[in-house]
Amino acid sequence: MPGKLYGVGVGPGDPELVTLKAMRVLDSVDVLIAPDSGRHGIALDIVRQVSSRRHRVLRLSFPMTKKREVLEEAWRNACDRVYEVLSRGDAAFVTLGDPLFYSTFIYVMQGLMEHHPDVEIEVVPGVTSLTACAAGLRQPLVKGGEKLAVVPAAYGIEELESLAEKFETVVLMKVSRRYSEIARRIEEAGLGEHAVVAVRCGSSGFAYGGLRDFSGEVDYLSMIILRGLRG
Repeated sequence: MPGKLYGVGVGPGDPELVTLKAMRVLDSVDVLIAPDSGRHGIALDIVRQVSSRRHRVLRLSFPMTKKREVLEEAWRNACDRVYEVLSRGDAAFVTLGDPLFYSTFIYVMQGLMEHHPDVEIEVVPGVTSLTACAAGLRQPLVKGGEKLAVVPAAYGIEELESLAEKFETVVLMKVSRRYSEIARRIEEAGLGEHAVVAVRCGSSGFAYGGLRDFSGEVDYLSMIILRGLRG
């Protein structure tokens, strides 16, 4: 039988936001798995701050593309590599935030469940950047009967006006690459007064402000919260 795979969320950046369960799991495995990109290096840095164990690290490469066939091949290759690691024991796939919230872990988990059903998988939830930002702003995301929409900006900015009519709060994730375009679209829709830009949510360097307080590219760990949209 292969070892067990843990999907471990290590929170948005502050090591003190790593859960006790995540720390226990990280101290119990020899191998960490993470996508090979700068932002996931942050997740590994967090692990090093909360765990004294010296881990081996498997880095997985995923192409930055929307081409489904390219992505599916990368996910299959990743699953095969993870399965090979699990043949020697347990491992933890570490992610910023939560493993099931816009995380690459999702595709690895689904691939293993389909192609390697003998693998036992356990998910350890983590604090998301979304909730960390709300805490840092001391602002509720929703209350009472209000509704919340969470949208990856690269895919959903074209629906902004429609979302603003249906939800009291709209959160635009992953805004860094298209920040200027997104900010302009929000202003043109007459929603600028509702917008708060939050950067490096839940980690050192946390800052927030209006759309015009930031220009050009913002930090990868950034989002825009549109609050009080209806009534």
